[in-house]
Amino acid sequence: MLGDIVDQAGEDYDEMAKNGGVIGIEINWDCDLDLDIKYCMPEYNFKRLDDPHAKISNGWNFRYANYYQNQRDVFKAMGIKFVVLTNGKAGKFNLIPLLINVGSGLGLLAIVSHNILQSINYHMNHHMSHHMNYH
Repeated sequence: MLGDIVDQAGEDYDEMAKNGGVIGIEINWDCDLDLDIKYCMPEYNFKRLDDPHAKISNGWNFRYANYYQNQRDVFKAMGIKFVVLTNGKAGKFNLIPLLINVGSGLGLLAIVSHNILQSINYHMNHHMSHHMNYH
């Protein structure tokens, strides 16, 4: 199974197992909950996240030490690290939020219309009175 994931990322499993590496597993969920749950399937994407050609410490590795008596052994371990990223969204139609949003939109439209008419009346009256004083 690990080999399949590495293959899906376009990498060689044997090479990566020897030198180490980091594979990103991206899982995307996009679900419409109005439909049957069988249509809510994740989409998987695999890609290598590290640079296999890096000059310094390519792949994925770490060092650790064992201490005993007056001696220390240092080990460099290589491996494959998997980073799992999950994204998703789901939604279901609900009449109440729709009606609230439509009502809010209509209310804002009424306020804007009222303000525009008031502005037009003010400018028309101001222009007419200003025009009448000079003629």
